[in-house]
Amino acid sequence: MSKCKGSFYQAPSILIVLITMITLVFGCSPAPATSSADAAITVQTKQLYDSVDTKGLIRRYWVDSANDTKYNKDIVINGVKSTFHDGVVYRYPGRLPLCELNGDFFEMGLQYGVLLRPEIYRGIDAWGQTIGWQYGNTGMKPDIAFQAMQGMAIDMAVKLPQRYQDEMKGIAEGSGLPYEAILNYSLMYDTGQFWASTSCSSLLLKGANGTIIHARNHDTGSGGEALHGPSQCVIRFNNKGLNTMTEISDAGTLMTLHGWNDKGLTYSCNTIMSRNINSDGHSLSFIPRIILDECSTLDEAEKYQTSHLPLNGLGATYTDRKAGKGAVFEITSTSWSKRELKDNKPVWLFNDVTDPAIIDQQPPSRLIGFSPNWGDTCGDRWKIASTFNVKDEYTIDDAIDAMQMTRGPEGADYSWSGMREGICNWMTDLFLIYGPKMDGFYYAYSPSYSAWRDVYFQGNDFSKPPVLYRKGIPVSDAVEEYAAERISVIPDKDRIKDYVAMAAKYSDDAQMQFLAGYHAFVLKQPDQYASYFDKAYAMKPSNVEYKLFAGLAAFTVKNNEKAISILEDIKPGDLYPAEELYRLTGLQKAWTDKDQQKADRYGQQINVILDKYGAEKIYKTRILPLINSFGSQN
Repeated sequence: MSKCKGSFYQAPSILIVLITMITLVFGCSPAPATSSADAAITVQTKQLYDSVDTKGLIRRYWVDSANDTKYNKDIVINGVKSTFHDGVVYRYPGRLPLCELNGDFFEMGLQYGVLLRPEIYRGIDAWGQTIGWQYGNTGMKPDIAFQAMQGMAIDMAVKLPQRYQDEMKGIAEGSGLPYEAILNYSLMYDTGQFWASTSCSSLLLKGANGTIIHARNHDTGSGGEALHGPSQCVIRFNNKGLNTMTEISDAGTLMTLHGWNDKGLTYSCNTIMSRNINSDGHSLSFIPRIILDECSTLDEAEKYQTSHLPLNGLGATYTDRKAGKGAVFEITSTSWSKRELKDNKPVWLFNDVTDPAIIDQQPPSRLIGFSPNWGDTCGDRWKIASTFNVKDEYTIDDAIDAMQMTRGPEGADYSWSGMREGICNWMTDLFLIYGPKMDGFYYAYSPSYSAWRDVYFQGNDFSKPPVLYRKGIPVSDAVEEYAAERISVIPDKDRIKDYVAMAAKYSDDAQMQFLAGYHAFVLKQPDQYASYFDKAYAMKPSNVEYKLFAGLAAFTVKNNEKAISILEDIKPGDLYPAEELYRLTGLQKAWTDKDQQKADRYGQQINVILDKYGAEKIYKTRILPLINSFGSQN
């Protein structure tokens, strides 16, 4: 039995969250073909390799050079199968590429870089656009941001285990990209400080005969998911002297967000944020890779993970499929807690700390549920999870049903209801279940709502194509169109006209009216769009968020009486603390000229919330300016 032994590095950077990508892949391969279909795919794959654009990539700031390589001529393409040295990739049309690598770490990196070169270029280009867009929305120049990220990555690299440095050098050699670009790409999780979102969901269930089911929705939430699709791949590393480890990731990055090894150990990542940064903490990008390379049991994984606390925070789910054991770990920069699957009660992990002993180590924004662009209100997913039926044992179909859920206890569909969020949502770009029999994995992928799409089973033998396991569920045109807008890299300030156009197109859809108003609110320019809140509320007055924003919108026409009437009719328990701060602030403003004592009482209620969660700073700098953007003017 192996023991976790790999040394790791410590990094002086700020970890922020997650990312990853999603796929709509191409498919093909070149050389002697055995059928007309294989011949056509061979031609397509040859064109795929020839399509790599070494000049166009440089404009994304991520790289300052990209070169043709001498290795393309050594790739043997035959239908869906492409080989180079001892490496192979299968590109089944419309499915995730399946790549298997063999040799020492530099050699595996070389095979990786050569075989997945088209996907690597697409991935780096997509993330270059995405991160440039995210930084651009903050007002920071993308080229300055990229330089800062790369500087941190270079400082961190020297503390990486040598084998991973060798692997990245191999990828660089095979792809024709600079080592620094691959390094920066692999350490995005640690160095990308503005663009990450926090909305993944993980689930552990007891299966038949002592098995364990580990399901996972990966929610990128960073924008640009549609761009990332052609880069996502399944990659198996047949490490010399270590475990065989498989992961699904964007080609070219060694960051492990979800993976498994041949000993039965599986992993998935959820982002958890810490109130304080631990400058002596460990970076997260390679911790799970070390564990999957070296560990065989849940106990070994726990020992390594909890003895290498991160510089920020992490939600980690591990299962030992051979032993039928699994646990989720809520980890901050200084502490951790564990929830183990012990009986038939499902164990969920979202993006928050639930252990009362360390819950206050989260930042105030998490504690009050503040997220103006939303996508990380864990309370919604906990409410939905509470409705999942408890059974003696569960099946793969039960896990799929769970990860598709969007309805709360009151029956509302959180996928299309104000700022609410389903377990499957517009950010869900990969759905994954690790096969409890260790015979393969189940997956679905799409730029959004992936758990609602067709689910495939892929066996361990990559030479055999995936098979359809279960058909997806219908998605409405309005939901699809809105999701496509959210995952684009259109600058935030330019999106308003698109939301307004969708509100006109779907004029009988209350949620689309709300969204047109809400996205203007996020940009602090709600005045000209406040009427959309009124429309949503008139169409569905039972929706408490429509009601809240209709009350706030009354300020735009200086109708304090209306604001008071609507806002005082909302029960505080129906709102998250951040939303309650919106309501109380609106009432404080509305009463200021009418009854100062009442205004003061609402002010006192505001202070109670701020004191409870330590949220005074975020209230003054983030929440109050949003409320003040309504043209009141009390």
